[in-house]
Amino acid sequence: MKYLLIALAVTLLLAGIGIYFLYPTTLKSKDPATITSFEECAAADFLVVDTKPRECHTSKGQVFVEEYNGVLLQDAIVVTYPEANQVVTSPFKVEGKAIAAWYFNNQLTAKLTDESGKILVTKQINALSNTMETSDFVPFVAAVDFSGVTATKGRLLIENTNGSYPTGQTGPLVIPVKFK
Repeated sequence: MKYLLIALAVTLLLAGIGIYFLYPTTLKSKDPATITSFEECAAADFLVVDTKPRECHTSKGQVFVEEYNGVLLQDAIVVTYPEANQVVTSPFKVEGKAIAAWYFNNQLTAKLTDESGKILVTKQINALSNTMETSDFVPFVAAVDFSGVTATKGRLLIENTNGSYPTGQTGPLVIPVKFK
């Protein structure tokens, strides 16, 4: 009986170690020490609070704020490509729509930055129709080339170019991206 209990204990211990190494992301992702971003925090099922911008709170008191602010600006601008945290290769397409009041001379400005905020590329984005004839959303599309970039992560900023636009939803829209 004694040997049976020892064998059972050893079996359970080995099974636990096996599970730990077979499924490391499941067990380790809950460890707040391994969390470095809002996305990782949310993926580990910690508390996400729908503040503006959203926050994720770990059990150890860490707070991660979501970089992507598309929800905050959805009444002014919507980007359909690229999505937040998407891997982009050079060149990549930027596509979406913004309310006419965001444009100046039928243009918006896009800036691609690295993780530290250094501007890598600045690009003018043209509206696909005349923004002076409507107050509705106006579609846009552009190509952004970032050849020669060594960074692995960055942000696509799409800026309101209308200096007289009322405050509140002036942006910029911030879309975190990963470079390939």
